Amino acid sequence: MVNIMTPLAEIMVQEPFQNGTAAPAFQFYPTEAGEDASKVDEAAKELQEAIILHLERAIDAASEKAEALRVIKFSAENILWPVN
Repeated sequence: MVNIMTPLAEIMVQEPFQNGTAAPAFQFYPTEAGEDASKVDEAAKELQEAIILHLERAIDAASEKAEALRVIKFSAENILWPVN
């Protein structure tokens, strides 16, 4: 996950926003599994799918950062949790 979140955070922090503020703070993404520890695999898959969706949207909207985002998306798509 470090090879996904670290480069993604670096891109987000450097991106200018319309209102001139820095990147928004990372938020916790609740999943359908909630706090149920027996559903950790389902929660991980849901989070992985959400990350990929956000990356796809960012790639569509990006110009100079699109290639870096594609590399991060490739890493996200290849996470083995527990089996893809």
